[in-house]
Amino acid sequence: MPFLIPLCQSTSKTLPLKVVEPQVIMFKHLMPEKKAIENYLHGVGVDRISWKLDTWGFNPVQITNTRQRKSKRCFWLYLGMMIRPDGNVYPCTGRGFDRLPYGNILEQSLNDIWNNKYYQFSRQLFRKGPPLKYNPDMERLPCHTCTVFQKQRAMLPNPDTQRPGQTWSQDK
Repeated sequence: MPFLIPLCQSTSKTLPLKVVEPQVIMFKHLMPEKKAIENYLHGVGVDRISWKLDTWGFNPVQITNTRQRKSKRCFWLYLGMMIRPDGNVYPCTGRGFDRLPYGNILEQSLNDIWNNKYYQFSRQLFRKGPPLKYNPDMERLPCHTCTVFQKQRAMLPNPDTQRPGQTWSQDK
């Protein structure tokens, strides 16, 4: 996460320092790495770290006296991302790391990743409109197979696997 280093350094002696405060959701799979995450973030100059409970249902055991939020539209695609220590970028903190990364912060700029074809396609899934044209590059995207948020659109099936005369409905 070398991109954090410039964020933590002042660029002007006349302007106040920026306060960098990552908010980390306490997902079960992160807890074994908590100390390493804190050490790294403090090492690059992060001012403070906020550890937040998961209230979105990935770790239901943590949820106490909290109304579980349900949404038709995925907020992760517009408000955040997960960046692993190896630089791989994922649109959310969804389960499993064997999924397709949307980019790598060590090889691409954050702006390029945020606006790449994977993010654009994923955002289209949650907007109203006609079904999306089949694209084999998008089949393995985490957003394409997500069951947490309700998608507004789907991707048409692979035309090479469709039988003659077979029709397709988005309501399937």
